Amino acid sequence: MLYRNQDVFTLLASAKFKELDVDNSNFLEQKELQTIVTWVMTAVGDKLGSDPKVVQQKIMDRLDQNRDGKLDFEEFSVLFREMTARFATIERAKAKFDELDTDKSGFLEAAELDKCVEWALQAYQAPDVTTYKAKMLSKVDWNKDGKLDLLEFTDIFEDMLARLEMKRLVEKKFAELDADKTNFLEGPEIDVLVDWVLLAYIEKPKEERSKFKTSLIAKFDLNKDGKIDLPEFILLWESVLDRMDIVARAKRKFAELDVDKSGFLEKGELEQTAKLWAEALKVETDIDVGSALDVMMANIDTNGDGKINLPEFITLFDAMVSTNGVWG
Repeated sequence: MLYRNQDVFTLLASAKFKELDVDNSNFLEQKELQTIVTWVMTAVGDKLGSDPKVVQQKIMDRLDQNRDGKLDFEEFSVLFREMTARFATIERAKAKFDELDTDKSGFLEAAELDKCVEWALQAYQAPDVTTYKAKMLSKVDWNKDGKLDLLEFTDIFEDMLARLEMKRLVEKKFAELDADKTNFLEGPEIDVLVDWVLLAYIEKPKEERSKFKTSLIAKFDLNKDGKIDLPEFILLWESVLDRMDIVARAKRKFAELDVDKSGFLEKGELEQTAKLWAEALKVETDIDVGSALDVMMANIDTNGDGKINLPEFITLFDAMVSTNGVWG
């Protein structure tokens, strides 16, 4: 079945490629690429930008593996798979959009937006409807007109699918941790929870475990009953996912900077990055790169060996990204 499905995909991708390849050169180039941009923008709107030239550059940066300024069939197949999935999602989203668009205006607005928020909140932990509504509009209302069209709503729909799947995984993990089946994590279960969470905080030494446990409970135990219920665990899960993303990105950056593959970053390896960081921040302040680097290393070099290991670098990376967006 997998082979047959793949065979069908190849046939469909080949047919679309031939349709776009009007000069039969076996490459998509020049005006053919402009057609691709139009095709993509019908499915994503302004998500990649409103300037077709900018959108085309973004597409080529990601797909044109050999940097020859055109797309062959293999490169196009990557885009075709993504577009096929996107159009399928739009079709699914349209049914829900039509249900919410009671006045058939082609937009969700006013009371319809409130209904949309109520529907979306089944997959979210939000403090209140107003807060979530403002956050939702800031994220998906590309043209800032205070209402949602089908493409904008499709982003919410895609997010909902991902969130509902995440919720399923969270419930499974919660049930695994809730050994006594009380629907709360408490006592020894909290210790197991802390061990799990600490996998995303590899820079924290074992002696900090007790302190970390206290801060974890304080942060996520919203009703202060000394235990964690499922809604609180969902918030914790999201925090862990964000943290794991930071760690993964920090590891990639560390490997890139560690040019001698020693497993440590010396001052010379950090110097170029520090200069880029300084340039990014000079809009607001004047920075002496050398001095700043000395201070930075002194602050995070916890064992005083004059170099930075991965756990120490994760602390720096997290601070830079959360504070300044640097190293994103």
